[in-house]
Amino acid sequence: MSLFTPIVLNRTRIIKDSEILGLEYIPEQFLHRKELITEIVNIIGPTLIDRPAGNMIIYGASGVGKTASLYYVLRDFDKDCIKLKKDENINLFFITCSRSNTSAAIVRMLCRKLGINCSGQDQATLFSKFLKKIDGEDKYSIIILDEVDKLKTDSDIDWIIRSIVRAKEGSQFTKFNKDSLKEGYIGLICVANDINFIKRLQTGTIESFGNHRTFFPQYTKEQLKDIGKARARKAFRPRTISEEVITKMAEYAEKQGGDARIMIESLYESALIAERNKSKTVELKHFNKAKKRIEDQRIRQRLNNFIKQVQWYYVFTCNTYDLWKNEAKQSDISDCKPDKDYYIVPNANTIHKHYEAGMRYYGRQTPVGNRQSRKYLKLLVSKGLLKEVSELGQTLYAPTLNTSIVKEILMKKLIKTKEEIDKLMPEEVIRRAMMKKSEEINKEIEELRKAEPVK
Repeated sequence: MSLFTPIVLNRTRIIKDSEILGLEYIPEQFLHRKELITEIVNIIGPTLIDRPAGNMIIYGASGVGKTASLYYVLRDFDKDCIKLKKDENINLFFITCSRSNTSAAIVRMLCRKLGINCSGQDQATLFSKFLKKIDGEDKYSIIILDEVDKLKTDSDIDWIIRSIVRAKEGSQFTKFNKDSLKEGYIGLICVANDINFIKRLQTGTIESFGNHRTFFPQYTKEQLKDIGKARARKAFRPRTISEEVITKMAEYAEKQGGDARIMIESLYESALIAERNKSKTVELKHFNKAKKRIEDQRIRQRLNNFIKQVQWYYVFTCNTYDLWKNEAKQSDISDCKPDKDYYIVPNANTIHKHYEAGMRYYGRQTPVGNRQSRKYLKLLVSKGLLKEVSELGQTLYAPTLNTSIVKEILMKKLIKTKEEIDKLMPEEVIRRAMMKKSEEINKEIEELRKAEPVK
């Protein structure tokens, strides 16, 4: 008997077309993004009638349909280019910046697509060669920079955007500006997952895009439900999933930031679990198992991108928040004022004290200073791992991920031995750390570690 016999002989098949549940699948009808898709069409469409494309910034959280909308538009754009015999006159470049994460890497990628030798040349020289190449061969070019916010530095972002959008400037003065386009035109579309991306750009760079800045909002519960129904109708066999289960999945995806990818992953993972359990339908118990697996995978992916200091900082931010929530449940929140010594509030100062005490308690890396820890807070907010909440007359920081899963994953990763994982920093030490100066709590922690050493 083969190891695969149970799979082959399993007659319980819920999924009839798994490709439709793939994240790379582009549906024939793109739901709830009609107006936003029209804006993209209006930017690149003029090239089909011998007019230059415009410039555009598309931004919004992950999973709200930014890149998928672009692929949806480009699918028809490609067909019309061939149909109208414009494919030789239009050059399209699609670059994922999470892979080419510097301005120099993007320029090299553009050059390679045109067969330009990149060895031993700086980015300014290569970009000049790129402009000359497209000026001589293609009248219209469209450059799409997906995940442009993933470039290493803001200066990289500003350089590449300014260089592209201003390539036509000064073209009438060819004697003085030899690097400008003379006959060709470039349109630029930037896609960013950082909702604060525009704030990171310099004023001159923002002005280059005019009013063409399109924000993709998060999907609502009803919209996610429609997307789930449409996918299930094509991917599943009839009567294998109920509307109740799809509604629960939509509620979950909405809580995770209105992410359509989570909705689709929930459908796929739940169906796989149901098939393995030889169930003829997808039920809530299957979704609950799938939900834990999805959360675990997504949290690992998102946290792996950060250095250890930021991971440590996020652990203590989650712990501070959990202590605050627990105490708020036990007492009237109106009585829990920030000036009361016993009360832990997840603001910037409290989180930093908790982080500093925790780092010394575990005897790991030297904790960063207060200024750097505030930069960590801003970074975690910009990446969507924390959200700012105005409460008790100040700004509090609430984790957007499941704090228990975060602490479990990161503690196992950052602390290698089981003895240390089991020996969490005592809550009383945390509370005293909130009320004392750094020097005092450091001495107390050192004494505690000598009395009960942490290996």
